[in-house]
Amino acid sequence: MLIFSCLVTLGVLGVYVIFPSWIVGFTWIILAYFIGITFLTNLLMNRGTKGDAYDFYNYTMSSVAVRLLLSAGILFGYYYNFSENQYLFTFTFFILYFLFTGFEIRIQLSKLRQKQGSTNTHEKI
Repeated sequence: MLIFSCLVTLGVLGVYVIFPSWIVGFTWIILAYFIGITFLTNLLMNRGTKGDAYDFYNYTMSSVAVRLLLSAGILFGYYYNFSENQYLFTFTFFILYFLFTGFEIRIQLSKLRQKQGSTNTHEKI
């Protein structure tokens, strides 16, 4: 996760150097938010993979709900308090949202495959 976060930060920094008007003032805060929420979700999902399948489902749904509600709150708060660069803020927010969510899905699927492979028994039907 650290390597991915550093790569995304370098990508945002590169866009800032080449196209400074594309980066709103809150981009760095958004980036820190997504790094933090992905870290916390990863910790939560690690707990879910240690239990049974029902625990994994509960932890997955709770992490998705927390991420969705916090993201909706941030977007609402920005739209309510600031009127400038709303489209650019939204575009930046969702680009980072999809990058970090895609990374998180990839990591969780690999953990699920490892867990499934360790508990898979070869039974004859």
